[in-house]
Amino acid sequence: MSRVGSVWTLHCIARGKLGHEFAGSWEPVTPYARRVNEYLWSKQKTKIGLPASPELDKPKNMTAHPVGMKASAEVEMKTRNDEAPYALSPQQLDSCFGVMEVAAFKGLSRLLEKVSLPVSIGQISVRPPFSSLQVQATARLLENQGVVGDIVAFDETEEVVLEMQEFTWARTRMMESEQPTTSSGNLVPRH
Repeated sequence: MSRVGSVWTLHCIARGKLGHEFAGSWEPVTPYARRVNEYLWSKQKTKIGLPASPELDKPKNMTAHPVGMKASAEVEMKTRNDEAPYALSPQQLDSCFGVMEVAAFKGLSRLLEKVSLPVSIGQISVRPPFSSLQVQATARLLENQGVVGDIVAFDETEEVVLEMQEFTWARTRMMESEQPTTSSGNLVPRH
């Protein structure tokens, strides 16, 4: 799904089945050595054509492994669990996706040069959280310049509330006709 203003657009659907157990075993999330500058990361995403929506629950306290493709962050819950119509909101899921993006580029915003779009998820398990999330992501580059990785998120009870395995992204370049424009209609220059 994507959101433009207050309208959500459905792009694809998935099949799933009810499960009772999470498949993986994970260690609790710990911060990595490299602190990611949230302002510079957001600025770079805007530069390549992916500006963040004001409604988005942006990841906080992002850190990345300086050598490996790993990252961690916090994602706040803005709605109490008993008020939400779903286990995790689209905004929270998108924020978790963003942590994998940070992992893929080792937290270095200058390496984020192209738009990456989600293509497939091998397996996903979700359950309602009791608090804000601690998110950890790992990634690896594919030969075709795509990215594949895993995401796990814990709540304050250290229960796994989100696990995504083999989450695949395709890196792309925006066509000239899709290049972002300023409010006056002028193209935003690519640097």
